[in-house]
Amino acid sequence: MTARSHIIGRNAGLVGLFLLAILPLLVHLPKPDAPTIDQAFFALDGAQPKQVSLPHSWPRDIPAGLHEGEYKLTFTLHTEQERERMQFLLIPLTRLTPQIQINGQSLFVVRANVWATPLFEMPLLARLPKEDLKLGTNVLTLRMAREGGFRIGYLARAYLGTGEQILPDYRLLSFLVDMQRVAVLALYTLLTIGIASIWLARRRDTVYGWFCLMGFSLMLTNLSSINPFNVLSEGMSSIAVMSVGSFSSMVPFGLACAMVGRRAPRWLIPFALLWSGVVVLALMQYPYFRPVGAFFGLVSIAWLFGAVIVLGRAFLATRNMEYALVMSGVAAIIGYVFVDIASISGVHDRGVILLLYPQIFLITAVAVILFRRLTQSLDILDIANETLRVRLDEQQEELVKAHAHETVLSANIAREQERQRLTRDLHDGLSGHIVSIIALAESEEKPDIEKAAREALDDLRLVIQSLDIGDEDIPVVLSYFRERTALQLRRLGIALEWSMDRLPAVTGVTPGHALALLRILQEAVTNAIKHGPARRIAFTGERAQDGSARITIENDGSDILLNTNGKGLGNMRQRTASLGGEVTLEPLSTGMRLTLSLPTSLPATGHEP
Repeated sequence: MTARSHIIGRNAGLVGLFLLAILPLLVHLPKPDAPTIDQAFFALDGAQPKQVSLPHSWPRDIPAGLHEGEYKLTFTLHTEQERERMQFLLIPLTRLTPQIQINGQSLFVVRANVWATPLFEMPLLARLPKEDLKLGTNVLTLRMAREGGFRIGYLARAYLGTGEQILPDYRLLSFLVDMQRVAVLALYTLLTIGIASIWLARRRDTVYGWFCLMGFSLMLTNLSSINPFNVLSEGMSSIAVMSVGSFSSMVPFGLACAMVGRRAPRWLIPFALLWSGVVVLALMQYPYFRPVGAFFGLVSIAWLFGAVIVLGRAFLATRNMEYALVMSGVAAIIGYVFVDIASISGVHDRGVILLLYPQIFLITAVAVILFRRLTQSLDILDIANETLRVRLDEQQEELVKAHAHETVLSANIAREQERQRLTRDLHDGLSGHIVSIIALAESEEKPDIEKAAREALDDLRLVIQSLDIGDEDIPVVLSYFRERTALQLRRLGIALEWSMDRLPAVTGVTPGHALALLRILQEAVTNAIKHGPARRIAFTGERAQDGSARITIENDGSDILLNTNGKGLGNMRQRTASLGGEVTLEPLSTGMRLTLSLPTSLPATGHEP
């Protein structure tokens, strides 16, 4: 059942490829819903004009070389309202760029790509000035010339109407007939660059090399047919297309050999380059000799047939859909070459040159193959990654166990360090106060016992409050300190001024940092009270010029530096150093100022010394 489903799916895919390949032959472009001109008078090389029906192709038997043709189209306006509605002229397809006049006045022709002159057909849009139209019979004159090559002039029906009637169809035609050339050229360029990058990384895979060469040759063919900025004359543009096209027709044969595992002839690329040179020299020597162009065209088709045969035999033997995709694209190119030859020569009056469509078909086929091969490469990579993943999981499991052990060990060390810090803080703070309380209790100075006990309690609260501090909790630390200090200073009759709104955020705060900062601030207040005696203490927080956080403490007490090397100031400097900052003390005219500078990101180790 699975094999049968696979066969049905493959056959359905082949039918779909065939229908997709002939789609342009089944679909016709929409016609504008506007007044139509389908009759004209045509004169070739100044001969007597004769009435023809549009669309019209020049006679197939005209000799090669320079020829000029003139079409005269007439239409009648009966009312002023009809005159108002005749705003645009649209000719969906015209081969050879015409010069247009309305009642003897030249019209400006709108071009979708002003920078390029496509070698084949193009849509034509012109605005009809109201002042050049008249009631009654109006005459449109179109003159076109063929300077060289083998093309046959062609003119489709003309449509007249308003912008709502004409412009939507012109935009569609510009995309399908004109802009599509540029889009295909861009796609070929991007695809060629992508394939070239793959080929450079995988030189051993010759298929990518042939893909790259085919994309490059087709890119040059389309570039020659677009002829940007009129770099080449009309005749030279035709010769360039024929020369590069001859080279491009031999590349699929080499690609087919590489895809089926056969070695392409070593002389193939040198011969293709030499043959392209022969084509250029022959067409420049005999530019109007049709059998020369026909011979070169048949040689190109023969090479394409060779590629189809190689891929077709390989597909019948292996049923590989990659072979079917490329074979369908090359076969479609062969079929549309004959259709376009019939159209250009006037045998089959279709107007549109369709060779661009099979190139798009071939682009799609190449892209599908590339994605399929990329998917296969990714599958192989996934298998290798899965094997590697299993091995990495085993290693990771061992690393997780080691990490868990290290985490537990680090947590124990951190807890022990915090325990030692808390013990040291309690010892340094409370032990002194308790000794003072004992000494006061044994002496006769009983009232000082309450003061010493209160200082011990405050120091204990200081340590406890520091334990709840987080990463960015400097404002919380300062809030605790302000609350405690305000009560203390109020009892002593000292005014407190507080301004911390402009203090920048400080990160990396730990309980050790918090306790060190609280002790620094507390020491500053104690010194102001002890050595002042101060009646006003002001705390100000701000950002320093170097970006650091700066806290300034000013008091109106004594302006004499009693002992800058004392234990109190020394402790403050040690604690500030543990925070990565610095502290300075300077006298003022009316007191003393202490400046504490801290980095906005505190160091990782910040235990109080």
